[in-house]
Order: sequence, then structure tokens, then C-alpha cells
Amino acid sequence: MQKTIVQVIEDDEILSNTIKDELEGEGFEVIQSFDGEEGLKIAKENKPDIILLDIIMPKLDGIAVLKMLKLDANIKNIPVIILTVYGDMDKISDTIELGAKAYFIKDQQKLSEVVKTVKEILNNKN
Repeated sequence: MQKTIVQVIEDDEILSNTIKDELEGEGFEVIQSFDGEEGLKIAKENKPDIILLDIIMPKLDGIAVLKMLKLDANIKNIPVIILTVYGDMDKISDTIELGAKAYFIKDQQKLSEVVKTVKEILNNKN
């Protein structure tokens, strides 16, 4: 059986590895990207089942990545969860309007909640 692929686009390598370990422990295959440009390229090549996306990143920020994902017919239906330090309502509503399925503020969420949301979104996708 093919594993579900989760792409983590996060420039903080320690956090990215922590998320990766948690998701792999739950049986997911994880692809990592450390900047927005690379993340977009990898998403187009691998078409993951779901994407966890940071907003503040080098080369291309998460808002730009989200916009480009949603404009590409081949990958626009991939669910995206935003993970960021931003807590302001404007940023949250911007990403939801652009099609993000969920929004987590990094220092306010347990990783288990993020994993739970990944599973819920994937279960509702099928």
C-alpha cells in the first residue's frame, strides 16, 4: 500500500525535522523543503497528499507559494495547512481566502493537534 505523502515547507530545519519525525511516527511519508521556491518545485514534481506551509521563508514566502499552488491546475486541490508565528487575523483570513484548510500558530499548538488535523483533512478528502 502506498504511503500518504506530507510535504513540509518550513525554513527552520529543527522544527521541520521535529514535524517530520512526528508524522513519520504516524506512518506518513514526509518530503521536506526549506524555502518557498524549492517547496513549490517539489510540490509540482511530487504532488503530495497534503502540504504544511510556513509563511516567513526565504526566496518565496508562504502566501506567494499558496497563491501559486492554487493557480496550478495540477496541484490546486492539494490541501494546505499554514504553520506560522503570525497570529493576526488579517494573515489568517488571507490564507483561508486563498484556500488554506487550517492555520496553526506555531507556539500555540501542540504537534499532536497538527497531526490530528492532517489526518482529519485527509480523511475528508477521500
